[in-house]
Amino acid sequence: MSAWSPEHITLRRTENGNVIAHDSRDDQEFIVRMLFR
Repeated sequence: MSAWSPEHITLRRTENGNVIAHDSRDDQEFIVRMLFR
């Protein structure tokens, strides 16, 4: 189980306003809830 370390995380916003967090170590992507309204 990998620790969630911020230095490996890249955030990007999609066109519909979702934020996606990408982990560069194991190439996983997490959809972060719509933080910006």
